[in-house]
Amino acid sequence: MTKSIIIVLTLISLYLSVFGQGIFKDTHPCVSPDESYLIFDSDNRERINNCELFISFKKSDASWTNPINMEKYIKQAGATMVKVTLDGKLIFYHDNSGISWWVSSEIINDLKPEMHK
Repeated sequence: MTKSIIIVLTLISLYLSVFGQGIFKDTHPCVSPDESYLIFDSDNRERINNCELFISFKKSDASWTNPINMEKYIKQAGATMVKVTLDGKLIFYHDNSGISWWVSSEIINDLKPEMHK
C-alpha cells in the first residue's frame, strides 16, 4: 500500500498527516496568523461529544503539543474546514450540513496548556 503525506510548513515547524487506508486522518489544517497554534479536523483521534476539531500549540523548541479536542467551545457535529481571520480574532468553521459558524479566538488561551500560557 502506498502512503501519501500532507505537509503544512510554517516558518519554523512541520506537521505531518499520513494518508492510509484510502482516507486522510488529519485534514484541513489551519495555522494561526502568528503561527502559535494549528487547528485541524481529524477522523482518527478520540472525539468528545462528536467534535472533530483539534488544536495543537507551538512549543518553544518549534515542535507542537499533543492535539487537544475543542469540544468545550465547538458544539456542532462534524465541524471542519477551519479558517482564522488575518487579525486572529475570529475562527470560522462548517458543520455537517455546510452551515458556517464562528467563535472568538479568545477561546484559544483557555484551551492552551498551562505551561504554554
